[in-house]
Amino acid sequence: MQRERYIDSAKGIGIILVVFAHMILINELESLTFLTRYIYSFHMPLFFVISGYCFGIKKTDSEISLFAEIKKVFLRLLVPYLVWSLIYMYIGGQLTTIERIKATITLRGIAPLWFLGALALCEIAFLILRRLVDKSRKTLVKLIVYALVCAASLAVAYAMKFAKIHFGISADTIGTTAYYLYVTAGRFALSFPMLLFGFVFAKAEVIKRMGKVCNGVVGTALILAMVVIVKVSGLSVNFHLFEISSIAMFLCAALIGSAGVLMISYSFAHFSKSLNYIGRNSLGIMVLHYIPFLALSYAEKFTSFVWENEVFISIFGTAVAIGISLFGIWLCRKKFFIVK
Repeated sequence: MQRERYIDSAKGIGIILVVFAHMILINELESLTFLTRYIYSFHMPLFFVISGYCFGIKKTDSEISLFAEIKKVFLRLLVPYLVWSLIYMYIGGQLTTIERIKATITLRGIAPLWFLGALALCEIAFLILRRLVDKSRKTLVKLIVYALVCAASLAVAYAMKFAKIHFGISADTIGTTAYYLYVTAGRFALSFPMLLFGFVFAKAEVIKRMGKVCNGVVGTALILAMVVIVKVSGLSVNFHLFEISSIAMFLCAALIGSAGVLMISYSFAHFSKSLNYIGRNSLGIMVLHYIPFLALSYAEKFTSFVWENEVFISIFGTAVAIGISLFGIWLCRKKFFIVK
């Protein structure tokens, strides 16, 4: 499939927001922490929506077996997940080695590697579901099945959150391994409907039916709506740990914000080669910018040396951290192994 520039642009926006939020939190830029609530409400869901969207615009090759499709997901997401998890274990961090091994095996993941494992689970589940659904040629039947699967998945997410609140589920009460599996399952129950939304959104060709100007206007309106939802609801999200104040508000903010980013990206994708390049390398940046690597720390020290202003540090520090990560990607490709 030929690369769509607006999708790379959307991924670029997503990873910039990821680095920007981490820049604020890790370097304790207190005057800007309020921004992270809005970013966390949709920046990781955006990647799940984009994954489903790509499935939606890609032509299905009936000659490829389900096993071959799953194998591709394994090589593209789970192998890097396992390799980088081992590297993170070797470098060290806040968790003990045993906890890191448990987090890796259960796919709860070490931040930010959890995303690779979570996305792999969603894509594998989708590939299986699509094979079953495609046996019917009726579009309405397919939509009903997807809707029922989404409803069932969200029901599981609600039940798991209910159990956590009312039965006190935690690592202390049920054990670390069981709790990590609980987190993995809860994240999947929420992220899978996001991927399905992206798939249906692509099949509906909403973006392609509107012009660039219309996409830009509607996309901006959706982003503003997302901001209002987060502001009014007081939404708080840590998707990695499955800590979400309101599942309903999170789902609304995530889907609206993701659709908005895709639309805005479509309106200007041809004018932003740098953003496209960042988007094409988003997974590599995701892996290399965060602790235990020092990109964020070095970026903060460099920018604060120029000007000790938190707004300046957050914006230009993000750019420096992304630059360091891109250099790391180049180094991995040239000297060690491919990062895609």
